[in-house]
Amino acid sequence: MSQRTEKLKFDSIFFNEVGRSRQTSQPRRNASPKVLALVAAVVTWCLSTASPVFAAPVSYAITAGNVVLSVSVGGSILGTTVSPALSGTFTADDTAQTLNDLSITLDPNILMNLSTAYGGYDNVTIQTATLSSSPGFSSTLLAAGSSTYTVLASPLEVTGLWAGANSGGSPPPVSNQPIAYSVPTMTAVLGVSPVISISAVTLNALDGATFGESDDLVVLANINVTGATVIPEPGTGALFALGLMALGLRQRFRSDPSPIAR
Repeated sequence: MSQRTEKLKFDSIFFNEVGRSRQTSQPRRNASPKVLALVAAVVTWCLSTASPVFAAPVSYAITAGNVVLSVSVGGSILGTTVSPALSGTFTADDTAQTLNDLSITLDPNILMNLSTAYGGYDNVTIQTATLSSSPGFSSTLLAAGSSTYTVLASPLEVTGLWAGANSGGSPPPVSNQPIAYSVPTMTAVLGVSPVISISAVTLNALDGATFGESDDLVVLANINVTGATVIPEPGTGALFALGLMALGLRQRFRSDPSPIAR
């Protein structure tokens, strides 16, 4: 057998083996959906089990609620008004029955007409007001029911601005007066509806001596949070995005199951 014939035979065997090796080692797309389906299943399981295992405490965004404001002087109510909206966030642990964090902002420019002028003003406006937890905030369980629990929480603070005016024009109106009031404790009921109910929390107090009055003026608030949505944790959002990506890739491979190498 000539050397040329031997070389041709060797080349034929060599290239056949190389071709067979490429075909067996090249990954096929139609195997990928199995892996992607497994990834999607794992992500779905993580999402379904994350809430009871990892979601306590849970943070919420307030979507609905109202506040009833009243002005009291010496134990007598001089004015009451209702604001139909509020916003903010809170964090609660229903398993431990604790309120872990709170920030509630009232609607701006809430006007309260007074039955008796105070310091010459017969109406008071809460321009802005936010009730929020202070550093070291914590709560203590007072009572627990079948669907609600009551906590004593502290400390908190109220920040904002107020304005006062007299319908007769004297004294001259004032505005953008600072509110910086410390709330030692408050009682809150957490449940299904309302989600949070806070009764008789003080939002502001004016020193009577400053306004020529013998008693202080106190602004009280009854706050009802009637709607709230869970704020997703970053890890949950990442898992959800991964699941969507896996499902999208799986659909893509299903539409073209042919191998890469032909």
